[in-house]
Parts: sequence; C-alpha cells; structure tokens
Amino acid sequence: MVELLKIYERLRQVLSEEQARVVTEVFAEAFTEGVRNVLAPLSERLEHFESALAQTQGFLVQTTQTLAELAHLLNTLSSHITELSAAQRRAEERLARLEEAVTALAEAQRHFEERMVIFEQRMAAFEERLARLEEAVTALAEAQRHFEERMVIFEQRMAAFEERLARLEEAVTALAEAQRHFEERMVVFEQRMAAFEERLARLEEAVTALAEAQRHFEERMVIFEQRMAAFEERLARLEEAVTALAEAQRHFEERLARLEESQQRTEKRLSSLEKHVGGITHTIGYALENAAYRALPRLLQQDYGIQVLEALRRETLRLPDGTVVEVNILGKIKHGDTVKTLVGESKSQLSRRHIRRFLRSLRRLREKFGEIFPLMVAHAAAEPDLKEHARAHGVAVYFSYEFNEPILL
Repeated sequence: MVELLKIYERLRQVLSEEQARVVTEVFAEAFTEGVRNVLAPLSERLEHFESALAQTQGFLVQTTQTLAELAHLLNTLSSHITELSAAQRRAEERLARLEEAVTALAEAQRHFEERMVIFEQRMAAFEERLARLEEAVTALAEAQRHFEERMVIFEQRMAAFEERLARLEEAVTALAEAQRHFEERMVVFEQRMAAFEERLARLEEAVTALAEAQRHFEERMVIFEQRMAAFEERLARLEEAVTALAEAQRHFEERLARLEESQQRTEKRLSSLEKHVGGITHTIGYALENAAYRALPRLLQQDYGIQVLEALRRETLRLPDGTVVEVNILGKIKHGDTVKTLVGESKSQLSRRHIRRFLRSLRRLREKFGEIFPLMVAHAAAEPDLKEHARAHGVAVYFSYEFNEPILL
C-alpha cells in the first residue's frame, strides 16, 4: 500500500490528480491480479494442511510426515514470495517506463500547445488574407461588369469587321477570277513567245552558218554583206519610224493603223529574209555534201580501210514507224568482212549538241538498216577537241578542208 502511495505521488508530479489516480488504480488492479494468481495454489494447499492437522489429533504417528510436508509447503511459499518480489520489481520497471512515457506525453502536449499558438496566428493571417481576397473579388466583379460592357462594344465592332471581311472576300474572288483569265492569256502569250524564240533560234543558227561559210565564199559574202547592210539601213529607218510612231501614238491614235500596216510589211520582209537565209543555208549544206560524196570514199579507205560499195547520196526515208527523215549522206560500205550502211549528216559549224542529236536519230535508223557506220562532215568546229569527242562516241568526223578540193555552190 505504501508503494502504491509513492507511485501515486510521483505520478502527480507529471500528471493531473485525476490522471495520476486512474493510472494508480490500473496499476493496483494489475498488481492485485498478479498476487492473486500466485497465492491461489498456496491457499488450496493451506486448506489441505488444516484438514491434515485436524486428523493429526488422532494420528500422532503421521505427525512427522505432516511436519515435513508443512516444511515443504513453507519452502514453496518462500519461493512464491520470491516470485512475487520479482513481479513487484518488474511492475516498478514498467512503472518507470510508464513515467517516461507520461513525461514524453507531457512534452508532446507542450509542443502541441506551441503549435496551436502558431496555428491560431496563421488562422488570423488567413482571415486577414481572406478579407483582402473578398475585397479583390468585389473589385473583380466590378471589372467584370466593365469587361461585359466592353465586350458588347467589341461584338458590335466584330460584326462590322465581318461585314467588311465579306466584302473583301468578294473582291478577292473577283480578283482571283481576273487572275485566272490573265494566266490563260499569259499561257497563250508564252506559247507565241516560244514559237517566236524557236524561229529566232533557227534564224540565229542560219546566220551563224552563214558567218562560218563567209570564210569559204568571200566573193559571195561581199554581195550578202552589201544586201545585209541595205537591210540594216532599211531596218534602222524602220526602227526610227516605229519610235516616232510610238511617241506620236499618245497624241494621234489615227496613226496607229499606219504603224500596224508598216509592222506587217516588216514581218513579211523578215519572213522573206528567213526564207532567203534558209535557202542560202541549204545551198551551202548541199555544196558541202556534194564535196563529201566525192572525197569520202578516199578518206574512209585511207583512215578506216572502208570500201564504199555504191555512190553516196542524200535521201528522204520513211521509217517503220511512219516518220519521214532526210539523210544527208547514205550508202552501202564494206568494213572488214561486214557490210554496213554509212549514215552521215552535214553541219556548217559542228558542236557537241549536234553530235548528241545525231546519235539520238541513229536509234530509229538502226531499226531500218541494222549495222550503221555514223559519220559527220562540217566546215568548222564550234568547240575545241570536237573531233576527238565525236570519235569517243563512235562517230567519224571530217572537215571540208580535208577534202582537198574546191566546194562549188
């Protein structure tokens, strides 16, 4: 009982009076239950001992045995008392641990109270922020009202913008239609320009051929130069007239008809000049081919060991696919033990482009003649190392200066 009072006093130092009383009662109940469990066997044996003592009055002979049993029971009681002391020590240790736990609990309670103070401070700050937030929400509601008013104005402006955009889309559609018509006219114009450039390219080739032939036919080129000078003079006068007409067109529309008539006459003269130049080109080409017919048998025998089996000629042929082509030089030859067809083409001024074209044209001729010996003749080369280039592609090349005979027109 004294020990329980000491425990109760020590608990009151760290707990409230009620908490100390409850803990002491719990400990007392636990301690009483432990003692009861230990003394229960002992009580039963004591009752048996009392019964035996009652019987000893009549049985003095069994006194010694009874005393021995009593001594044994006393020893057992002593051991139980020892166990009870040990149980009390364990209870005290548990009580010490309980005191430590209670101390920790009191420390936790102190920390909890400190945290509650901090929490109350944070709640005060939160309430202050909430008040500011309510003010901000009120201002935001006011701003929302102004925003809705501005949105009404914006929607009105958007409606006007959409109307303007619709008008703009209609204008763009009309512009796209006009652009399509313009592109169609441009396609027609490009086609006409392509045809004009092709005619101009043919004219340039013819003029280049004439310039090259000039070195071989100076006496005829003098006359041609005189005619070209006259043509240039007439063309200069025509250019002056066109310039004057173009300047006067802004003020005198009636002169436009006369200008168009003058332009038509100029085009007729240009067409006539193209025909004339083409005729001269053909004349020069025929003269070159005629000289080649006479010189090639000797040159082919000398350079390639080729025997010409028939007179060389120019001929217009119809190929298996129905295409009509003109071959400038054509004839049968014997190259070694093989009979082949000599196919040649003449150019005033030979270039790599002419060689590529000639090689492409041979593909269809091989379908008609089988094995072909390709050959080209020209007055001059437009590029260096042209003869070696042609031979590397299997084409024999001869220039007019190798014929060792005059070329007659």
